[in-house]
Amino acid sequence: MLPRTWSSIAMKIRSFQACNRAMELLTGKSEKQLIHLKPQDVYSEEAAEKVLETDEKVFRHNVSLTYEQWLDYPDGRKACFEIRKVPYYDRVGKRRGLMGFGRDITERKRYQDALERASRDKTTFISTISHELRTPLNGIVGLSRILLDTELTSEQEKYLKTIHVSAVTLGNIFNDIIDMDKMERRKVQLDNQPVDFTSFLADLENLSGLQAQQKGLRFVLEPSLPLPHKVITDGTRLRQILWNLISNAVKFTPPGRRGECPRAL
Repeated sequence: MLPRTWSSIAMKIRSFQACNRAMELLTGKSEKQLIHLKPQDVYSEEAAEKVLETDEKVFRHNVSLTYEQWLDYPDGRKACFEIRKVPYYDRVGKRRGLMGFGRDITERKRYQDALERASRDKTTFISTISHELRTPLNGIVGLSRILLDTELTSEQEKYLKTIHVSAVTLGNIFNDIIDMDKMERRKVQLDNQPVDFTSFLADLENLSGLQAQQKGLRFVLEPSLPLPHKVITDGTRLRQILWNLISNAVKFTPPGRRGECPRAL
């Protein structure tokens, strides 16, 4: 019994021995015309080379194989086929040739190609935009670093540190966006390094305080003492997570209300 999902079917030894109607339509020849013809008599030179190569693998190694191949109809229309070739035997177990089954997968192939093109275009777009944004961002990082070495009031220094840390963090995020291979596999590599924990919390409080202030709220961070001087963590990732949590808390806290979120760090 032949699989119903396969449309084109042909039987060969070294030349065609039999075929079905779908194969006749593909080649533009009747079954009688195909009998005893070789692949190079039926297909284009490039297509025939692939057909002969796969036939030889079946004959030489006595194995089944499946592959994809573009073929031309007599009217010039191109179609992609998933082709499966298997050796076949007579009643006494002697191999007599091979049977080939073809399934038209043109639409699926074009859909896959379109997805791959869209993925490549997305990668190119994000990479280009990220590089364009990093140029002014590097200016913010550099100039804020220089300004921190000048005479500032305590409030100015606090705000400037927040700008500097935010820009550095954003730059690190851009590095991950550019590395789309990691992002597509959802495997962002953690970079665990010693982090000054007191400064880390101060920066977090400064930025979150500014966000809360814009909504008429006040953000206060009251860590449990004593704090470790250094912690081993990926500062960028941890900062991202905490900023997201605090941003949501600020977003959903009405002005004039008090919200507490005790956590052990």
